[in-house]
Amino acid sequence: MSRTETRYYSEFFRNAEAKGKAEGKVELLLRILEARGIELTDEQRERICGSTDGAWLDELGRRAAVADSAEGLLD
Repeated sequence: MSRTETRYYSEFFRNAEAKGKAEGKVELLLRILEARGIELTDEQRERICGSTDGAWLDELGRRAAVADSAEGLLD
């Protein structure tokens, strides 16, 4: 395998790993919100589910623990 191919595969796997981590964070966040009785609009759900920003999803997870509403979560 050439150096270029190795770099390509490494980047591919890093991206796949990051995407998988983000998907896991989204799933956990949605479960927390459901358990707390916080309902999301379709737009809010799309915004959360479409995110791959791990830091933003982590912040939403912290907010979900204390938010009273979805509006408070996403503000």
